[in-house]
Amino acid sequence: MEHIGKLQTKFSHEMNYQLNFFEKIYELPRKRNDKNIMRSTLTRLINNLCGGTETDSIEALTVSELNNINYYLDNWIFDNKNNVWGNKETRNRVSSITACSAIFRELTEKSILNISTSAENKIRILECLTECMIKSTEGQALDLELTIDEIDNFNSDEEYLRIYTKKAKMQSGYLYGLSAKIGAILANASEVMIERSEKIGQAIGIGIHIINDLGDFAFFKNQSNGFKAY
Repeated sequence: MEHIGKLQTKFSHEMNYQLNFFEKIYELPRKRNDKNIMRSTLTRLINNLCGGTETDSIEALTVSELNNINYYLDNWIFDNKNNVWGNKETRNRVSSITACSAIFRELTEKSILNISTSAENKIRILECLTECMIKSTEGQALDLELTIDEIDNFNSDEEYLRIYTKKAKMQSGYLYGLSAKIGAILANASEVMIERSEKIGQAIGIGIHIINDLGDFAFFKNQSNGFKAY
């Protein structure tokens, strides 16, 4: 009986751990329930514009959203969102965010493999995902060196803006470019259209990144129709 009691306690602890971790994994997706899912919308829009018929593939749209959550969690650490480094539960919080990020990375790849498309398209999207994440992570490293207090160390405003725009493209441009490119690939568009679609996505991503940066200095923080006021 004592042995059974210990097993029940063990399983109880394991169940509580799984439930707690499940809650941590779903924390960000729940917050995004009422948000505009912009990158998935971009995948669908480009797919339609390129004459595709895969617009009802939930897995294709899921790739963009899962990748968005995965990268947002990493950015949570890089950007010290909600002062994640400055509280007593720093270790647990950072560890859980890192673990959730890894899970969403794997879910992204699984979703790619589940898309109803050719094996060639799946492999190409996986390759694009890897390239995109490398560029975006490099952008995060560059962001650590390109803070406001470093402006005076540049030779001119133009030099700073050139590097800042490069950073914005690396951090967000490639992410939105990936979502647009997915839509074009699934539509079996021409290589010219795939390239143009990616550039459109990158331009949108750069613009949104700059707007978000400028929004840090905005006087109002309220949201309207799912979008931040600025």
